[in-house]
Amino acid sequence: MSQVDEVLKKVKIGIRIMEKLNTMTDAEIKEFLADVLEHDKPSHEVVTNGVIARKIQSEKLERISVDHYNDVRIDVHGIQFVHEHGSPRMVIPFGDDFITRAIYQRLELEMNDPYSERSAEAREYEIEVCRISFAHATIKVMAHSQEEAESLALDEAGDHTYSEHDVDYQIS
Repeated sequence: MSQVDEVLKKVKIGIRIMEKLNTMTDAEIKEFLADVLEHDKPSHEVVTNGVIARKIQSEKLERISVDHYNDVRIDVHGIQFVHEHGSPRMVIPFGDDFITRAIYQRLELEMNDPYSERSAEAREYEIEVCRISFAHATIKVMAHSQEEAESLALDEAGDHTYSEHDVDYQIS
């Protein structure tokens, strides 16, 4: 798996967590954070005393913050502690690990294969497909020059039958 695929996988995990958190009340989010950040005293203190803020961009939840003097932020990459005078410190990065699986369990997300793109039930999709085929024919035309003959042959090409030599398909 390439590095890009690994990053995309982690972001998809984070998106699922964010979607679940967005359905929760502020009190439920604080309870969840207090539980998962119990081991990180500065973060736990912020969660206990702070106020929840949700940043929504284009109708999608981009970040949840618990604001106090310091902040705790959750986005698709993980849970961070941000000191009021310092830079962010990742407390829990989302990924394919024990802690993220525990978070999935705590949030009651499906654990059968939480990282799979397959849905539990098959559903019908409509996918437009373009067929590209290659075939050749020799067309006889009466013309006064090579250019005129080629032009006439192209005009007549739709009236002929072809046997395909090669076919390709692509999503259009």
